[in-house]
Amino acid sequence: MGFQAAQKLTTGYQNTAIGRAALHNLTTGYYNTAIGQGAMLGDAAQVGKWYNNTAVGLNAMYDIRDTAVNNTGVGWGVMSDSGVTTGLAGQNNTAMGVNALHSITSGNNNEAFGYLALGGVMTGHNNIGLGYNAGGGIVSGSGNVIIGHNMGALAPTLSNSLIISVENGTQVLTGGKTGVFMRGTTGNTVPLAGFVGEYKEINLPISSDKTMVNNTTINVCSMALSPGDWDVYGWVGYTTGASTTVSRLFSSVSLISNNLDELTPGASTVLKITPITLGATSSYFKGMSGYRRMSISVSDTVYLVAYAQFTGSAMSVYGKLWARRMR
Repeated sequence: MGFQAAQKLTTGYQNTAIGRAALHNLTTGYYNTAIGQGAMLGDAAQVGKWYNNTAVGLNAMYDIRDTAVNNTGVGWGVMSDSGVTTGLAGQNNTAMGVNALHSITSGNNNEAFGYLALGGVMTGHNNIGLGYNAGGGIVSGSGNVIIGHNMGALAPTLSNSLIISVENGTQVLTGGKTGVFMRGTTGNTVPLAGFVGEYKEINLPISSDKTMVNNTTINVCSMALSPGDWDVYGWVGYTTGASTTVSRLFSSVSLISNNLDELTPGASTVLKITPITLGATSSYFKGMSGYRRMSISVSDTVYLVAYAQFTGSAMSVYGKLWARRMR
């Protein structure tokens, strides 16, 4: 249907052509569907035997070649060689969007969705592009997955990479044979709960320090953690009286209330000293109380626990507990 539509078809069969010059120059091909002016218009120098292709849109698959098989394109100029010098000869390609995969020649198994998506691919294979100009700069590279807006500046030979971008081409995740690189935040935004990087903290300031009892553990503070893989840290500071004699200090990050974790390496710190009597009200012995990785499957509570052996005046404790979700 249309001027010159399937005009040269001779022994081909089960083809559909709608539009001016649609399927023009096809002679012996079969199972092709072309809808749109110039859709699947073949090169006159070819035998005219492409098959199992579907093209919808003005000039879709324009200048198609004999070896083109199992290609599907929807959109103006989709899979149409911009210079009309080589034409589509690849197989098993899928494109949707204006000029998506427009330079494809012998590339196979590419999938492009979006205006100019994978627009520069000519001989590359097994690429996936999603978004405006996603992977538009790739020419011969293969095995890439490109998701994002305006990613056309990528290397022509880029291969086996995963790239996700936002903000007009800013890469937020890049992966390949050398590993995965994730772009950090450039602002002071707070990571969402449940996402990698989530941060929590609880602070007991010196103005709210808790009175200790000799030879007795005490919870300095505690924090609820949701399921996940967390790195947890603690810090303590001790406040003494005018005549406090201190001989031993112990603190730890623990999953049990009022319990010193002496078994988990790095989760605790102990200071055993020659008994020393302090002559004035002071704050001494500040420092880290330990680190602990906590991989939990159900919500749990982590405690910052302190302990002291002392005589004389009263002794108090304050501190901070914080955690970062690692996975």
